[in-house]
Amino acid sequence: MNSTTFNTNTNANYAGNVANAVRQLFAALFARKPAAVAEATTERADETIWWLSSTAKDVEAHSPNLAAELRYIAARFG
Repeated sequence: MNSTTFNTNTNANYAGNVANAVRQLFAALFARKPAAVAEATTERADETIWWLSSTAKDVEAHSPNLAAELRYIAARFG
């Protein structure tokens, strides 16, 4: 879930507008995720790794190249 914040500033000059834009950029880049979101992301990654590995085992007999690619993708998640 993303949230957007709209702040109005009374700076009417160019330097003030640039400073506000830079401040908002840094705030967006370095914002921390809440712990619940980080935990849910980790659980989802674990499920994805399991699904990719399981699918790789299923297709190993008839498509070894696909199985190798699926294992490679799963390794990049981990």
